[in-house]
Amino acid sequence: TYSDLPGFTRQDQQIMAALVLNHRRKIRDLSTLDIQPYLHEKVLCLTLVLRLAVVLNRFRHDKVVTEFSAQANDKKLVLTFAQGWLEQQPLLLAELEREQGTWEKVGFQLEYV
Repeated sequence: TYSDLPGFTRQDQQIMAALVLNHRRKIRDLSTLDIQPYLHEKVLCLTLVLRLAVVLNRFRHDKVVTEFSAQANDKKLVLTFAQGWLEQQPLLLAELEREQGTWEKVGFQLEYV
């Protein structure tokens, strides 16, 4: 938030700060940051995608995450994994379930099959 980042506007810095602040755990209210209100939903969408990337990468370790597809519309994202693969990844499944609850709290839906 308070770093000197040449080439980035003050608004860019606030958006990056919001992404870093919210990429794990609880999502904080964007109105507490100095981000223009018309950008709140876009920043929230970027935050949710980043959070999902963190979840998928965290449990990768030496295992390769299987190919999956993602379909998005309005405020819903559906992830489709290879049949039976997700059930073999109990930690990832638990993290996706927790992330699903976080998404619901901010008015978005995350589904996975």
